[in-house]
Amino acid sequence: MDTHSSFRTLFIGLLFLLWITRLPVQRYLSPASFFRALRHDAWDCLVFFLTAGLMTAGTFVYLAWPEWIAWGQGDPPAWLRASGATVCVAALAFLRWADHTLGENLSVALEIKPHHRLVTEGPYRYVRHPIYGAGLIFVVGLALVSAHLVPACGLVGGMVLLVTWRIPREEALLRRAFGEQYVAYSRETPRLIPRIGCLLSASRSWLIPFAALSFRRDPRPNEDTTPRKRSVDARHDGSGASDEASTEVTADSGI
Repeated sequence: MDTHSSFRTLFIGLLFLLWITRLPVQRYLSPASFFRALRHDAWDCLVFFLTAGLMTAGTFVYLAWPEWIAWGQGDPPAWLRASGATVCVAALAFLRWADHTLGENLSVALEIKPHHRLVTEGPYRYVRHPIYGAGLIFVVGLALVSAHLVPACGLVGGMVLLVTWRIPREEALLRRAFGEQYVAYSRETPRLIPRIGCLLSASRSWLIPFAALSFRRDPRPNEDTTPRKRSVDARHDGSGASDEASTEVTADSGI
């Protein structure tokens, strides 16, 4: 198997991993939801299917008939193509986090569901559209893995068109539904690229517990870790009798 065939196999594996990642939310992306989306906004549904078709077409031709489009095949270093797989896995982890946080609010249609709430926790604390952001990162990773002009243009171009079309319409819907609450959230939270300060804050929240563990001092091999005792000297009352008491004090030898 040559290098290009190996990376095509990796490409297929990453698409399968995407399908596995989205399995928990398939009930929100059922065929019924597509028909509901068509009733709500036919134009949005049409753009969605056109961009999805563009992405699928580029991918299918690349996998099924690579010899037809050999003119578009690049030959970058293997490490660069492999790094695309790392990018894809990171994007899928972020996508799963966003799906889990959004929960029942997730929908194909641009709609406000009954009992809909404005989600601002999890990845939505750092960006307003983490699912679209994860999708963009994922297709860029696939483009690196393929190193081919056709799937790269189809995937990245289709995703950029979808995001450019959908985000303004989605935000207009949320402003109508949540008013000043969404306006304030939009003012504080970027669309797709988190602020550096947010990233540093998130990294500190993860790193501080590990740093605390790393500075925890373990007992030395010959160190006596048994509790130490000290005695309180005898107290004398006025009659000269003594009442002796003993108190145990446990020393913390862990930190």
